[in-house]
Amino acid sequence: MLTGVAMVDNTRERSAPLPHEQLLGILRGYAGTQLVYVAARLDLLRHLQNGARTAAALAEVADVDQLALRRVLRGLVNLGLLEELEDGSFQATQLGSALESPELRGWAILTGELFYPARIGLLDAVRTGTTCFQARFGDDFFGYLSRHPELSDCFAQGMQRETARTASALVSHFDFEPYRWVVDVGGGRGHVLVEILKAFPTCRGTLQDRAEATLEASRQLAQAGLSARSEVIERSFFDGIVEGADLYVLSWVLHDWDDETCLDILKHCREALAPRGQVGRLLVIESIMPSRLERATSTVEADLAMLVLTGGHERTEVEFAELLALAGFDLIDAQCLTSGRSLLVAAPRPC
Repeated sequence: MLTGVAMVDNTRERSAPLPHEQLLGILRGYAGTQLVYVAARLDLLRHLQNGARTAAALAEVADVDQLALRRVLRGLVNLGLLEELEDGSFQATQLGSALESPELRGWAILTGELFYPARIGLLDAVRTGTTCFQARFGDDFFGYLSRHPELSDCFAQGMQRETARTASALVSHFDFEPYRWVVDVGGGRGHVLVEILKAFPTCRGTLQDRAEATLEASRQLAQAGLSARSEVIERSFFDGIVEGADLYVLSWVLHDWDDETCLDILKHCREALAPRGQVGRLLVIESIMPSRLERATSTVEADLAMLVLTGGHERTEVEFAELLALAGFDLIDAQCLTSGRSLLVAAPRPC
């Protein structure tokens, strides 16, 4: 044995990647995004539901080039979504099978076709302070979705699980019993209102949103057996809000808009509550941005998404309180609903 010579231990496992390796991993994230998008758009995981298939067989059903697809399939093996077997065929892993769900497949398609291209404009957004979505796609985000029903469905499917989780937490955290009429403003496809009416049978509800959402909302309410206690109104909240209810809900609406637009929406809510005076309440469900970032949070990612997609932004509790005050409300309570959403309860000030 040699002595006096420093030996290198090649068997020691590195506890963490070096900084340059971490940064390279971040930079290469685009590659994984595109691979998952292609898998979703070609519906590869559905084609693998009944077992392993070769690249040739998958290329035939997907109507794509076999050699190019085989390279993509091996990229998906690298990501852990597929496994390549000894005979050269491919099968889904547990991770890959998750892409079979309409929710995740829809979100992957939306990411590849809208979110990913929009992020290319992040530098322009930083330079100008304005959203870049409209410049790239020729319409605002929600207007574009309304003109592309498939992507609108992808968006709704992608939001469904989080919306259902939030709705379930909402009815556990807030007592709707004292309120007889609830209006879900911009309530989308009705998941929140359905949960409220199911949990509190003495309430009746109204959902107000643009026409593209209301057909599905009516179907959801009917399917839940709630048609007799609910109504659906096709109207943008910019055109005024249904008046006379004693409780109004804004669920993940305000973060889509700048402060001036949010103030208009909140003032409409205050006007709608006016007949009930101090009895009424406004519930705002949003992510709350920490005043100082001490650890990674999905709220920061949502805030960046709003920068490039809609022109809105996430807000701190203080910023919400200030907006509400300008619209004639007092913020009387704030509590966490889920890991990503909070409930803000506002009471109207006397007119």
